Amino acid sequence: MKEKKMTTLTKNGDKVVCIENFLSNKECLKWIKKIPHLGPGLIGWKHRSKDITTSPVVKKVQDCIKKYLKKDLKINDAQAVIWNEESFSALHVHTQGGRDNTEYNSILYLNDNFEGGRFVTQGEIRMKPKRGMLTIFDGRKMYHGVAPVTKGSRFALNFWWKK
Repeated sequence: MKEKKMTTLTKNGDKVVCIENFLSNKECLKWIKKIPHLGPGLIGWKHRSKDITTSPVVKKVQDCIKKYLKKDLKINDAQAVIWNEESFSALHVHTQGGRDNTEYNSILYLNDNFEGGRFVTQGEIRMKPKRGMLTIFDGRKMYHGVAPVTKGSRFALNFWWKK
């Protein structure tokens, strides 16, 4: 396993902590096999995601947040998700719609062999996900989204944290 490397992206007030090599290629492939594989088109979240809130990976991410951010957060929800071709997410924050108690968000990227699908913020961070990379950011305050996936599928584990 490669050594974990932490970097911080900041632009126009937005901040995203990135930890590369959080999962190995083998672990990423294992997760990808568990997620529904769908063709192109706009498909609802319920059909593109699977609850993983009780998975051991949640504790692994939680421990990482505690180590790198010195924050003791509790899981609110965790989902394995496919962003299939043509899917996207408009800029948003987690202050309503069942996510109003979200403090932070994490995304664990499982692949990078797709086109489009960049993580984007209102402050103009435009990040191409890397396989095995974990990101952590304040999902209550920072508007974030997913640019349209133009080719292939983007697989990720999404985490919503509360205090």
